[in-house]
Amino acid sequence: MELFTILNESIKLLPKNGKLMAFIAIFSVVLSSSIFLLFSYILQSLVIDMFVTSQQSFMPDPNSFDIPNPNSFNSADPSSLTPQTGFSPAQIIGPLRHLQEDSSIILAVEIAFIFALSVISFFSTISTILVSSLSYNSKNSSPKEIFSMIARKWTRPLITTLYVSCLAIGYFFVVLLLATPLLMYRNKAALSVASLLGIVAFVFYLYLSVSWALAIVVSVVEESCYGIEALEKAGALVKGKRLIGSCSMFVSYLSP
Repeated sequence: MELFTILNESIKLLPKNGKLMAFIAIFSVVLSSSIFLLFSYILQSLVIDMFVTSQQSFMPDPNSFDIPNPNSFNSADPSSLTPQTGFSPAQIIGPLRHLQEDSSIILAVEIAFIFALSVISFFSTISTILVSSLSYNSKNSSPKEIFSMIARKWTRPLITTLYVSCLAIGYFFVVLLLATPLLMYRNKAALSVASLLGIVAFVFYLYLSVSWALAIVVSVVEESCYGIEALEKAGALVKGKRLIGSCSMFVSYLSP
């Protein structure tokens, strides 16, 4: 019942500052969609360029099918051509270097895309927390005021988010380390144990993520509280209520 009470109270916050909440949601969606379309266009252009380059570079040389002149063997350098291809080493290394450069550019574009989406998600989360906090206290606000508050507070949740990210990465690394030996044995027993381990790890992650998510909220709402201090305060706040919090997190993951 307490879970439904929390969900009901959360829904009641939506009408308060509803226009501002809608503005934040629409702005985040439009910005994310624009970046995704730009990323798709750039990635498609790079992949086509790689395909065309590889196709043109490694096609057989028409001159290689000409009947060789026996007199030319005395002057030709045998090391200048690769056997059975008709390509010189420079003609092979050049396209390979070009493909390597394109691959590096694609990797850089993907990293930039992930970074941009992370930044949008980060500031969208901060904005939502601030608007929800104001709505809970029955205070109205404007986009200009929210942007001003974000400019003052963004460093605290950023530090807390880095702490939480390190904890999450460390947790998944430990789970992967435990699951890897099981996945090496391709039998039903090992796969069953690995699947059970994955389910237990996911449930325990929900249990841990309650305080991790609340730590970010604390770092936004509370002054001079971030990092380890925010994690400790969040742990104290959810003490005895982790089960309800875990269910809330599970519901949030199921929601679109």
